[in-house]
Amino acid sequence: MKILRPIILVTLCAVLSLPFLVSAHGEGASYEQTVGNFLIDVGYSNPAPVVGESVVFDFTLSAADPASDTEIKFSNVWVRIESADATVLATGIYNPAFGGPRLSYVFPKEGEYTIFARYENGSDSLAETSFPITVVPQSDGQKNQDMPWNFVYGDAGAVIGFLLA
Repeated sequence: MKILRPIILVTLCAVLSLPFLVSAHGEGASYEQTVGNFLIDVGYSNPAPVVGESVVFDFTLSAADPASDTEIKFSNVWVRIESADATVLATGIYNPAFGGPRLSYVFPKEGEYTIFARYENGSDSLAETSFPITVVPQSDGQKNQDMPWNFVYGDAGAVIGFLLA
């Protein structure tokens, strides 16, 4: 039984985490722009972001020529999110070896925003772009949409606690 518990625990954790391993390009939207020799691609998880809901952005940089197999190396992405009247976020995102740079952000209010991204390699700026995004208000039906996940997390915690006991 002692050997079986870790196997069950790892399997359970893997199954419960599958919904969260989806790339922002999976079902969302993408902004692409060619800048010089580079193709900038910013994917985001929701094509119509909603106030109060997390939006996952992922940032890629590749060669503009599709026939080129040259890997574009960059160390980080500088990201700025601006509303009509203020900068709401300004941050650097490290480019890890696996998975690429990602950002999760919850927009505070509805309206027009501008997403700015600058790809850097060390102190060298490689390419940059900006694009508009519209954030829509949360409807009454969406306010409790995440509530079932609270039960899933609670049940998973109970199962894991039982297995570890």
